[in-house]
Amino acid sequence: MSSIAPQTAFLTYLAIFYLPMTISTSVFGMNIWEMNKGAPKFCAVIAVMVGLVLLAFLVYFIMKWLENWNRNRKERIKGRVERDLSET
Repeated sequence: MSSIAPQTAFLTYLAIFYLPMTISTSVFGMNIWEMNKGAPKFCAVIAVMVGLVLLAFLVYFIMKWLENWNRNRKERIKGRVERDLSET
């Protein structure tokens, strides 16, 4: 059971990186522009990809920070309760 957790984490990291790029190429790959207007610029596609990847990593790191903050908060509260109980 414990060998599944690192594999799942690895797949999650891959998804964080590749999913925004897949979404942006899907949107820009649609034939929604008329033929005489032309396709979107390649720079715009790359900018959207990079922006979405950075947003995904930012959300990931914020979630990890909140998880660590919450764990530390619970440990501090537990320590205070144990200290208060030992004093009485």
